[in-house]
Amino acid sequence: MALLILLLRTISAAQQWRVMPMGDSITFGVGYSGGYRCLLGSLLGRHGIQLVGPMHDFCGGFAGFAGKTLQQIANQSKDAMAAAHPDVVVLQAGTNDFYFKDWPAYPGLGANVSVAAERLESLLDDLYDASSNLTVALSTVTEINTTLCSTAPAPCPADMASNIASFNAMLPYIVAMQQAKSRRIVLHDINAASKWAAGDNSNDGIHFSQEGYVKIARAWWSSLLPLAPPELGSTTTTTTSSRRLRGC
Repeated sequence: MALLILLLRTISAAQQWRVMPMGDSITFGVGYSGGYRCLLGSLLGRHGIQLVGPMHDFCGGFAGFAGKTLQQIANQSKDAMAAAHPDVVVLQAGTNDFYFKDWPAYPGLGANVSVAAERLESLLDDLYDASSNLTVALSTVTEINTTLCSTAPAPCPADMASNIASFNAMLPYIVAMQQAKSRRIVLHDINAASKWAAGDNSNDGIHFSQEGYVKIARAWWSSLLPLAPPELGSTTTTTTSSRRLRGC
């Protein structure tokens, strides 16, 4: 009977824990269909947890706005939050702010580091305005492969890699400021966790191959574990340690 009660509590907690992947084309899955979301959704699904969002595909729900900047994602955030009612937002965005910086065809679309930081803070304000009890798992911006990116049909700006590094260096301060407002937010260093290697990127140097997205999924899974409801803690940890993670 005690085991049955524990199982029912675990199922109930899983059903109430709603995780929404939010971001740009890396969340959408450019380079490999579904990107990291399929494997992450599979791992969460073992415990009855589903990915949610205003968009849906074979990997589950999500809010992936391909080609969009932080500001443009913020413009979509109110509707996304209203549609999905997530408990956790897995936020991975910012690449396009630096990709479109100084493009004559798109004046004002891109951003320098300080403007991108302001855009991120505005997006976070919008998310917490929609749900004050929200937890945000904020990722650093993924590093680019400068060799591949410089030879792509639409090459990256020369300062894109350095701007990403400078922006990422600001994120601990931004997170600390959010926490000082009693907001639930954690920083996830996707680059340190994934340990990029040759073959992880797609040909454009920005997006990822299947191998790269599997690394992102594994890293997100490890980052989300401490955020899971207590009823899921023991089963989640045991399952993860006893099985090797696989691509989907």
